[in-house]
Amino acid sequence: LLRLTARPLAWSVRAEMLRGNTGQIDDYFRELVRERGVTSIMLVDDAGRIALATNRKLETEPAASLVSKALLEANDVAAEESGSSLRLAVPVMAFDRRLGTLIIDYDLRAQ
Repeated sequence: LLRLTARPLAWSVRAEMLRGNTGQIDDYFRELVRERGVTSIMLVDDAGRIALATNRKLETEPAASLVSKALLEANDVAAEESGSSLRLAVPVMAFDRRLGTLIIDYDLRAQ
């Protein structure tokens, strides 16, 4: 179910990134993080920095210090489970290149 939700979110994020509308992406993130189980959402740009996050303190930080290389380089929806949390990564693709990676953290105890 998380994979089904993450893919359309990535499409919406892609559309807004192409328009340069980060405010709308932020609105999407703020709404989704209110959902039960969603603990945080980040958008990692193509340079590997956190461009947008529900935790503002993380913005502009290098994502490699927080997210595994496997997730950052995934070419399709990928997940890593650690204890009671699940981290989902979704590549955000333009027609000819990767725009970034969407990272969604979910608390499995919230099911």
